[in-house]
Amino acid sequence: MKAGSRESGFSLLAERRCYIFSEVLPGVENPNEEEAKPIVINGAAIRTPAEDIIWEQEQKELEANAPVKGGKGAPAKGKPGKK
Repeated sequence: MKAGSRESGFSLLAERRCYIFSEVLPGVENPNEEEAKPIVINGAAIRTPAEDIIWEQEQKELEANAPVKGGKGAPAKGKPGKK
């Protein structure tokens, strides 16, 4: 049991790699020096058009199923209401 939990812990706490893509531009203050500007990727940019349509439908369903803000919601089952 201990060995299994250690394996799980090692995979959970293992080193992760992260890549930051950057674009090298001429410096603002000194054009002779180069400056690295991180490239930000929008989530929509990595979805295909077909995936984008599915994503929009899922978002609409989530919004439709979301509870109304400010409302009390449904009363809890099994508990008597106030008299």
